[in-house]
Amino acid sequence: MVGIAINALLLELICPHLSTENMIVMQVRIIFQPVLPQSATPAPILVYGEYFQYSHRYTEQGPNGERIFIPEPGIDMFVVSRHLRSNGTRMGDVALLQNVQQVVQLVPKFGKYADAALTKDNSMEIGQEYYINNLSDKETFHAILSYQ
Repeated sequence: MVGIAINALLLELICPHLSTENMIVMQVRIIFQPVLPQSATPAPILVYGEYFQYSHRYTEQGPNGERIFIPEPGIDMFVVSRHLRSNGTRMGDVALLQNVQQVVQLVPKFGKYADAALTKDNSMEIGQEYYINNLSDKETFHAILSYQ
């Protein structure tokens, strides 16, 4: 069996306490299915991952006054960064695999210079900001815009 590295997923996250739907970007850490003793139905397949948040630098006001995230001007890609707690640790959670809308590719945002320590193996760990590569799949671009 050949392993496939999944960069990130676009999830539809439904928050009943907020009564809203959002498209969330999550870096997959593990996909698993709990084994329940003496259960007639199998447990759902789950994914644990770490969240990203959309850049607040690139927004517009929607018709109802809501904030809408837009692509970075000049490059037309959405910008995300790690969602961190106040102590600097990464936010993560478990989600249902059935909520995954699609796989997305994240590209490190370098700025003027790239970190010399950056490699293909550690770019998701060292980088702070990432572009959602909409050039790999047009559905990514439209999904983010339509689910805000």
